[in-house]
Amino acid sequence: RDHSKLTIGHGTRYSLFTSNEWEELRREIGDLPVSFVALPQSDMYMMGKGGEDPALLPGRGTIPVPFAVSQGLEVALSVNNVDNAFTPQGTVDPLSLCTLGVAIYQDATPDTCHTLLVGILRLSDGAYTNLLVVRNASRRPPRRPRISGTQPTSLSGQETRLTS
Repeated sequence: RDHSKLTIGHGTRYSLFTSNEWEELRREIGDLPVSFVALPQSDMYMMGKGGEDPALLPGRGTIPVPFAVSQGLEVALSVNNVDNAFTPQGTVDPLSLCTLGVAIYQDATPDTCHTLLVGILRLSDGAYTNLLVVRNASRRPPRRPRISGTQPTSLSGQETRLTS
């Protein structure tokens, strides 16, 4: 079986697509092995370097991950080129993309946060990275996490398994 895949990174113009254009793109892709990678730290910096009026900020965006996933597209989030001419700011911590994504997409619902986290953890072959996320909301010492296989586990009072 051929495991070839076409991955499209950056794709900042997708932030200008309407819902109809996303539906058309999804139809055109069909069953082709295409995935997208949003690189918000780079994308936000590179888009729109200002216009004639310095008081007006140019439009900036990245692939609308929650919407694209809701359309059945495979989308990942990642960090690249930190501390170079294209991304002179940011962190290499991939989990920082969750909070950045909440700000970009203006959505902190559990479903969107789950979508963002899965987008960070999913590898190109559909497997997940071995990353453990522990959130101790109660300020009590966390339980010892249980990890099975390569599925990431999140602890916030109970064990949950990430699935797409």
